[in-house]
Amino acid sequence: MVADTVIALMLAAAVANGPACKPDQPLTPCEAQIFTDAVVWKKRALKTRARFEGCAEKLEVITSSAAASLAPCPQPPPPRVDWSLVIGTTGGGVLLGVVLGVLLAK
Repeated sequence: MVADTVIALMLAAAVANGPACKPDQPLTPCEAQIFTDAVVWKKRALKTRARFEGCAEKLEVITSSAAASLAPCPQPPPPRVDWSLVIGTTGGGVLLGVVLGVLLAK
């Protein structure tokens, strides 16, 4: 996540700018501030993730199949048949068949 990357960069910057942290020494004011900032970033990331998941669950409930059965989407009208095209194509086919039949019969 972005928060983890930011925290890692902040800690890397702290190590690069000063002596390495030693477990037996207290944190310097700079290190303490970096630690506090990292905790705040992580908390914000977790809160944002929780909000996002809550919204996603709410959206899933709203768009579930139960809601779709209560308010179904209107069906599109059936396609209209162009009868002039059907009659013209059929007539042309019959006429072509008659002409070819007369020509091939000779």
